Amino acid sequence: MNPAAPGLQARTKLACLVAFTVGATLVTQPPALALLLGVGLLPWLWLRPTGRQVRAFVGVALLAVAGSALSQGLFLPGPPRTVVVELPFGLSLAREGLCWGAGQSLRLIAVAAAGL
Repeated sequence: MNPAAPGLQARTKLACLVAFTVGATLVTQPPALALLLGVGLLPWLWLRPTGRQVRAFVGVALLAVAGSALSQGLFLPGPPRTVVVELPFGLSLAREGLCWGAGQSLRLIAVAAAGL
């Protein structure tokens, strides 16, 4: 460790990451998960990431949200189901699944943000 640029010890970083993982597992409401994501991003934003780093994180986060929302929109079982789009082969995209998948992807993104 460079004494001129002190940082957190590895154990402290791992403890924070474990705390965020437990928090993301226990929290169920999307607004609370979004708050957890914001708190996880604060240390990274404090370091002033470059525009390229911000675009990369936002791109990966949007892909995670889109993938999770689409998969849950297609395959979330049970009522209520408000069909947004009817697809061939008996598939349909449900609004409830899209919302559920987008909310659940916040769990992944919050923990990933804490690990940056």
